[in-house]
Amino acid sequence: MEAEGTQVYLCPRCAIDTPHLVVAERKSLLGVVCSHCHTASLVKREVLQDHHSRWEQELREILDSLSRKPDEDF
Repeated sequence: MEAEGTQVYLCPRCAIDTPHLVVAERKSLLGVVCSHCHTASLVKREVLQDHHSRWEQELREILDSLSRKPDEDF
């Protein structure tokens, strides 16, 4: 992951998943800033990647369900 990437993460202040800009990295810790409220947080690289991956999977599932024909649900 590059230090200037954006990842979706649960903001401790907003209490919702928001894009976070990765502004610094040191070993396995990343400094991220919420794009909504600008709160800075430290997070382990693996935790951020896992959270972002789960968010992407959930988004894929939602988009897939919207693209299904209505009669496919039955």
